[in-house]
Amino acid sequence: MISVSPIEEIKARLDIAEVVGEYVPLKQAGPERLRARCPFHSERTPSFMVSRDRQIYHCFGCGEGGDVISFVQKMEGLEFPDALRLLAKKANVELPSYDPKLQSERASILEALRLAGSFFHEYLLHAKAAEPARTYLVETRALTADTLEQFQLGYAPDAWDGLLNALRKRKISDAHLVAAGLAVRREKGSGMYDRFRNRIMFPIRDAHGTIIGFGGRAMDANEPAKYINTPQTMVYNKSAVLYGLDQAKAAIRQEKVAVVVEGYMDCIASHQAGVKHVVASSGTALTDGQVHLLKRFAPAVALSFDMDPAGETAAKRGVAVAWREGLDVQVVSLPFGKDPDECIRKDPKAWAEAIAQRQPILDFYFSRTLNQRDPEKVEDKKAAAKILLPVLTMVADPIEQTHYLQKLGQWLQVDEQILRRKLASSTPGQHSAPATATPAPVMDRTERICQQILGLLQLEPDAIPSIAKDLPAEAFPPGVWRDLYKFFLNQYSSEHNPSPATWAQAAGERDASLADALAVANLAVTSFTRASSVERHREIEAAVRALLRVWVDQEMAKITPALHAAEARHDTAVMQELTTQFTALTQQLRRL
Repeated sequence: MISVSPIEEIKARLDIAEVVGEYVPLKQAGPERLRARCPFHSERTPSFMVSRDRQIYHCFGCGEGGDVISFVQKMEGLEFPDALRLLAKKANVELPSYDPKLQSERASILEALRLAGSFFHEYLLHAKAAEPARTYLVETRALTADTLEQFQLGYAPDAWDGLLNALRKRKISDAHLVAAGLAVRREKGSGMYDRFRNRIMFPIRDAHGTIIGFGGRAMDANEPAKYINTPQTMVYNKSAVLYGLDQAKAAIRQEKVAVVVEGYMDCIASHQAGVKHVVASSGTALTDGQVHLLKRFAPAVALSFDMDPAGETAAKRGVAVAWREGLDVQVVSLPFGKDPDECIRKDPKAWAEAIAQRQPILDFYFSRTLNQRDPEKVEDKKAAAKILLPVLTMVADPIEQTHYLQKLGQWLQVDEQILRRKLASSTPGQHSAPATATPAPVMDRTERICQQILGLLQLEPDAIPSIAKDLPAEAFPPGVWRDLYKFFLNQYSSEHNPSPATWAQAAGERDASLADALAVANLAVTSFTRASSVERHREIEAAVRALLRVWVDQEMAKITPALHAAEARHDTAVMQELTTQFTALTQQLRRL
């Protein structure tokens, strides 16, 4: 009898069309062929083909191709052994005990997380000390036993070493407990302690259902951090994960839209109520990684975020990212309640109806902005244009942009071409100019430099003190970019370790235009999100030198006519002062 290798057995048990179909929606293109838009490059016309009879895929646009294992490797960013292990689990094939994956660092971390999930879950269900947590989940949050099981909710005991002792008995090393984000080394002396204590635990899984991290909600009302998450690890990257996606992906594909909420409980309550095409962003704006995940399963995303200033700023950043990836973006407005969880507990049907009545994001912004203002008042007109035009600059589709420009023009009673000229100079800049419109001018070079500096400083806030010594606020042109730079300097002085989330909240509370500029600067440097800190600092220094050169040139240009005027007046004192300034600027320019 001829033995079959595990690789061949995996490929024999799995249909490539079913595996690929978990990532991208496929359409029949023949008896044994299916077609989709390629997940590996942007395209409008589908050129990605899957062959059932040959069990291969090929894109005629970018040339990518291979079998089911190479597809999963590329989609998940995995090495061959990792992809093989993932597919072996799916195919129910046992890999040989010498599989090098089982000895890898990644596998050890995942095993630690799996055991931690089981420990937290069992502790919640059976430990006497977990009674308050069970009462809170079942009675206060109205979760059923089936829901607790489905999401494997757990409880971390109120002890410094509850999980540590349990996993050490299971032969998990201290090094892997730390690498998994489950334990923290003491700053002074030796030893470790549990990261999560006296918290309700929410296992965070990848799209395949593997636990890669945790979120923990404090049971103590006096605990300053209500929620804490697993830090960045080898297997967990918050910006590339959506909570509940493993539970929701089939429903998302069926409904052709992913509903994105902010919190774990919002997502869980929705699934319990029977609305299953819902995931949670864990309180962050949608990131490139999250949008890439969602794009595999649906062409549209519906946001149900808090629309306070901070929430709206976060939503706008997410909208821009989703638009850039070609997703249709919509908004779910709650009829009552502060969040979906509260709405569902009062009336589950109201949540389903709210999703059914979701609006395109631009309709939402327009109705909310225009309904609050009087088109007969010039100040209201200016305020409406100030809010909506920056949003329209992010619309890549020329037909869609034209539709909403015309709609705004009708409300303002202003000619569309006037709005186009205003749009061209609007703060967020052009993502693409409408092909049917008068071409918008290229964004001013100085503006691009300003956006790059301010975007990179969001990624590397520790550069602010040194930059502040060399770069005066006056080097930025008057307006929103100078205001945003001053805002950064103030935030850094009052906030020792600022973050984009901190800035977004503070900017939203201060000024809508400042919040918009913050989001635009963030978008201007998306290509640097995966760059190293050294590379980012190098780019910041180069951009600062470029802006200083522009500023020095402008200052020198101002001095020249003033010097001529002083000469004409024979004002020796002013001439001497201006000459000194001009010489200093010349020397500075040479240094740059």
